Amino acid sequence: MTARTAAVEQARAEFIPTDTELWDGTIVRDDDGAFAQVVGGRRDPLRVSKKNETELTNLLALRDGVTRLLDLESQSTVDGDEIRATRADLRAGYESYVRRYGPINRFTVTKTGARLTPEAPRLMKADPFGPAVLALELFDDETQTSKPAARLERRVVAPRPIKEGAETPAEAVALSMDRHGYADIETIAYLLGTTEQDAREQLGTLVFDDPDQDGQIVPAAEYLSGNVREKFDHARTAADDDPERYGPNVVALQEVIPETIGSDQIEARIGAVWIDAATHQAFFRDVLRDRSFRVESPLPGEWVVKGDKHSLLATEEYGTNARPAPEIAAALLEQRPVEVRVEIEVGDSKRRVIDAQETTAAQEKADKLQERFGDWVWEDAERAQRLVDEYNRRFNAIVLRDYTNDGQYLTLPGLTESFSPRPHQRAAVARIVSEPAVGLFHQVGAGKTAEMVMGAMELRRMGLASKPAVVVCVRLDNVHGLPGREIASPARPC
Repeated sequence: MTARTAAVEQARAEFIPTDTELWDGTIVRDDDGAFAQVVGGRRDPLRVSKKNETELTNLLALRDGVTRLLDLESQSTVDGDEIRATRADLRAGYESYVRRYGPINRFTVTKTGARLTPEAPRLMKADPFGPAVLALELFDDETQTSKPAARLERRVVAPRPIKEGAETPAEAVALSMDRHGYADIETIAYLLGTTEQDAREQLGTLVFDDPDQDGQIVPAAEYLSGNVREKFDHARTAADDDPERYGPNVVALQEVIPETIGSDQIEARIGAVWIDAATHQAFFRDVLRDRSFRVESPLPGEWVVKGDKHSLLATEEYGTNARPAPEIAAALLEQRPVEVRVEIEVGDSKRRVIDAQETTAAQEKADKLQERFGDWVWEDAERAQRLVDEYNRRFNAIVLRDYTNDGQYLTLPGLTESFSPRPHQRAAVARIVSEPAVGLFHQVGAGKTAEMVMGAMELRRMGLASKPAVVVCVRLDNVHGLPGREIASPARPC
């Protein structure tokens, strides 16, 4: 038996399964008094010094007490005898702990300025419900004093009422969005107390049948935003086959499409991504009078240019002998600097350096070629219209969605009663639920952390994410000023 096999067999023999309902990281104490921590469905031994066993046991009792209180409060809106008794027991347990050990969040400061947390609270932080224990008190870092948090005095969690009916179609859509994160016709019909067909008729243009989602209904705010030009094209195609169902989409999208940007507002430059290779080729063939001039773009940003480098137009009008027009064209298409380099001898070696005079001449020809291109693209009406359409399709097709109203339907179950999200925070949560990627570019103090926590909880509640995670990335750059400590080199960037 190899050493690896022996280690595996020993691990299997020592494997102690745990309750599947316990979260990973949960600290438990067995009947024999030994501590363990749940890791991957098993109980791993947890080292605790003898003198701190009793304190950790008390913290685990506080954990069990606060989780039970939160569960009870989330199930009832009335503070019955059981809730009051549980809260009183938790308060008594907390006060007893403080009298014996001091505040849960206490710490000491070393000579080097580092904070040292006692072993039991430090281990408690690793438990998934450890933060709830630490939040049982309001702790003052400067005075090292604490007082009971509101949770020990009054209710902080209340179940949100689940409405089983809606008075209006708009309310039914909002309730469906709150339950599922999307408009569900079955739920809406149930809330309105009618059939799905009748519910769809009542909804009208509050929702639209999306041809890109097999006709799934989508709230108007969602459907009439995003790339509306692309949606308009798809809607027109769908309306050709089913005008009654998709005709309203065409009308509504046509009203929100951004106003077309005309050629007088567009700057056409060689190498622009919205101008195809064929148009570039036609330009160079025209101005250089070179029917064999070829321009191809096998990959985005990559160009292949071939043309006559010896004609007068290529070396005099739109280029130089040192840098003829085809070479200048290739540089402009790939957004490279137009330079002319020459080889010189430096001692026993040779170096390539920029020829200032030739480079200046070549750059003047590049500017002339660029200027001519800017006029040429609009000289033909058919070509101009095609390029204007392409430009608008690429860069003038997005309508931003306003989540201000959408955020108001969120009931946010489990949110503490003492915290009332602001409208912009509700809008941010609605956006997190509705979009695959969101940037919260608020100013400091606007409540981004609360938005992220509420968003993660909503994604989990609605089943849109099975295991949401918040990754905190800290970057330290030459941190000084810590007593007796200095970080000379910056930490790795996020």
